[in-house]
Amino acid sequence: MTIVALGRGKTLFGIAVAIIVNIVSGCDSRESSSDDYEIRETETAFAYRSTSPHAGVLNKCVLVNTVAESCTLSELPLIGDGVTTPTVDQVMDRVLVTHSWMGSRFEEVLRDAPDSLLTLFSSSTAVLIGSKVRPSFYTRLNGAIQLDPVYLWTTQDEKRSISKEEDFRSDFGKDLQFWFRSRLANPDGSRLAPYYSLDDDSVRPIEDIKLPLQRLLFHELVHATDFMPRHLIAGSNTDLSIYDTIDSNRDEWLSNKLQVTHPLNSETLRDFAEVRYRGSEASATQKSTSSAEVGALMAVDGAIKFYSYSSQYEDLAQLVESVMMGHHYGLLTNIAFTQKPLNEDSYTCNDLLVAWGQRNRLADPLVAVRAHAATELAINTTPALTNYLESGLGIVELMTNQVHWCDNQMSNTFVPSGLQPRSAELVEAQMTGPQFREMMRTDNIVHPEGFHHD
Repeated sequence: MTIVALGRGKTLFGIAVAIIVNIVSGCDSRESSSDDYEIRETETAFAYRSTSPHAGVLNKCVLVNTVAESCTLSELPLIGDGVTTPTVDQVMDRVLVTHSWMGSRFEEVLRDAPDSLLTLFSSSTAVLIGSKVRPSFYTRLNGAIQLDPVYLWTTQDEKRSISKEEDFRSDFGKDLQFWFRSRLANPDGSRLAPYYSLDDDSVRPIEDIKLPLQRLLFHELVHATDFMPRHLIAGSNTDLSIYDTIDSNRDEWLSNKLQVTHPLNSETLRDFAEVRYRGSEASATQKSTSSAEVGALMAVDGAIKFYSYSSQYEDLAQLVESVMMGHHYGLLTNIAFTQKPLNEDSYTCNDLLVAWGQRNRLADPLVAVRAHAATELAINTTPALTNYLESGLGIVELMTNQVHWCDNQMSNTFVPSGLQPRSAELVEAQMTGPQFREMMRTDNIVHPEGFHHD
């Protein structure tokens, strides 16, 4: 599947609008009256910081849809030099938004992010956040990441400026008889942050968007680092486009190295992933395969999630994402294959019976060795991170078959440390209707690396 930044049909118009707004207001775009909270086309995005030294080229270099339009590194260099950690201000100078609140919220999260995340920005050129970006993705055409603002809103007004259009991949794999479920969970089995809907009048505090957004950023920025490893930045030919620079370094792509030293083995799961995540037609055999049969294949291979089989790039990104969120925040990766509900439009967790699953999948020895290798490729390791990888992953636990997904989240060995720990079962019991199903979809959104044709 090819995913690229949206076209440039309205790019000049978008630039003109941004310029007029800034002239009339006489101030930085962050302080302008540009937030009318309507849904806007991606092509109307403007530089969040109008005073950025790169403000004049961000639209031209990010809103591209062909290889020929890819800007040279002299026009829009990578954010980092490959040696020092980019500052938050250096990142914010590369941000395009369709609404200024998106940039403000993004900056708030970055100010509280670990250096390991900021370092990964070195290999990207820009960040675009827009009403209609769905799903979030990275593309080699421009070396930039695009973010769905569903990860950023805090107020009802902000929610109104976010598209509710379904992910175009929602119907992929409809003929398969199983579902794959995953959750980045607290030790008590609850989600890493409470769930909030776009469809009600809820608001949410900034604290509840920080970890979900950081998880997303680790994922997308590992894609950027995969294709443009930091040690190659200093020696790059700035006369080449970002696309050609990346393409000329194929032998150095981190995911290629991981596949040579620690490959995934199951061709059958790769074929299933083509159906579920890339829209291939399911064969008769695939249509009749049970959740237990697919789980048995996963149990003897080293992928962190089913989506890892969709490409080597996703394999790398998901491993590193899980490691870094576990290292920094003690979060666990829980996964399972469940039966598919008879009614996919109206089900509760009682219909999601686990056929095979694991709590803390990262600690499975088959996964852990690959996660260690992937992290050392993409991250500047510290003694604390090395210690986590070597002795801090904890233990992996099999979920109980024929018990539903929600009741399988909490470990039997979990010992509460607080006075009133959150009960995963209690939280899920309150969400058995449309909002529960919305949460299930959100928990299992996948984020592609754009524009691949290998």
